[in-house]
Amino acid sequence: MKKRVFSMLLLLVIMVSAILPNQVYAASKLKLSKAKATMEVDSKLTLKLGDIKAADIKWTSSDKKIASVSKAVITAKAEGTATITATYEKKKYTCKVTVVDSNKEEEKATPTPKPNKNEPTMGQKNALKKAKTYLEAMSFSKDGLIKQLEFEKYSHDDAVYAVDNCGADWKEQAVKKAKTYLEIMAFSKEGLIKQLEFEGFTNEQAVYAAEKNGY
Repeated sequence: MKKRVFSMLLLLVIMVSAILPNQVYAASKLKLSKAKATMEVDSKLTLKLGDIKAADIKWTSSDKKIASVSKAVITAKAEGTATITATYEKKKYTCKVTVVDSNKEEEKATPTPKPNKNEPTMGQKNALKKAKTYLEAMSFSKDGLIKQLEFEKYSHDDAVYAVDNCGADWKEQAVKKAKTYLEIMAFSKEGLIKQLEFEGFTNEQAVYAAEKNGY
């Protein structure tokens, strides 16, 4: 009876000796499939811890705003670094994740070209066309043409740009305006000068126009 019990105990010891080293060896070999990873924003990465099922492991992230994790699947959310931790049987296994945004880097490398400040705007171009059209039909003082363009709903800046770039000779415009008035009615020199000044011409331009028209 004693020999039988001894034999059974010996067999049990041998079995335990054969099993435990393998278990310890297997546990010591457990590690995450990646210890470090670089990910693009919005990309995903699946980790593995040996043959352990992902559902049996507790997954956590040190910063969910940068990289979140659920059942071994990491989702990159924003640039930065975060540590993903897998906890299994009270042991922790980590993976350091660096999230990058290549699109953002491309934007930095190729900045949006700044508009040429010397290039006229659409409003300026159209105001200039309108100013030239008016000058082909009738004469204007500089101030009178600006007011006419503003009446057409062009901004003050666009109107000034157009008048400054239309190429008009304001003295000659005054001469033409004076001639038009004299064809319609009689004016004294002073009356003609005042009428031209009322139209926005300077005194110098008005006097010049009156003298060019015979006064």
